[in-house]
Amino acid sequence: VTIWVDPAPTLPSGTIAIGSNLVLSGSTPLTWDNVVVTCTGNSTVTGSTTGAITIRRSVVYGCGNFGASGIDVTTTGAVTIEDTIFEATGAVRIVANGSSPVSITDSEWRASNWITYTASNPDDSPTLDLSGNTSGAKTLKGNRFGGGIVSITGMNGWQIGGLTNPESNIWMGPRAVLRFQNSNNAVVQGNYMLHDYHGGWS
Repeated sequence: VTIWVDPAPTLPSGTIAIGSNLVLSGSTPLTWDNVVVTCTGNSTVTGSTTGAITIRRSVVYGCGNFGASGIDVTTTGAVTIEDTIFEATGAVRIVANGSSPVSITDSEWRASNWITYTASNPDDSPTLDLSGNTSGAKTLKGNRFGGGIVSITGMNGWQIGGLTNPESNIWMGPRAVLRFQNSNNAVVQGNYMLHDYHGGWS
């Protein structure tokens, strides 16, 4: 038996309070680095930009709700989500176009996120929804998902997980699955999924 113990987390040193909906446009980037982001009143982050989307070493709390994505952005810039916790937040939806890379690593989507579970409609249950036509490198490694679907649509060439323990993604919870639609040439390695309802809805 091998027990892995993570080092104690380093808490973010800054705060960002979003009191009304944040809309990206033009070349405005989204940069959250080493901060606690709190959305009050179920505020959301939306819009279309050519700027980079960078969420690193942060905690994102309270964005969106069951009926509204917490983050719903389209970009031609690089997408980096790293070492971040999403809690009590609606789905994260990112459309990545152009040629920039997408890297989502070492982050956690907690079971407390606002995900709708409808027995007859699995499409109601995304926690992370990725789409677009970017030709850049695309990686999803070392993440933990406490419920909901990770959906990848129309994007080729993903690397999901890897051959070492730190690269493995973990899905554990209701509808905690990986779904590809119209996406080719993905490499899926070394991940763990626990999605067992003993005959119940799926």
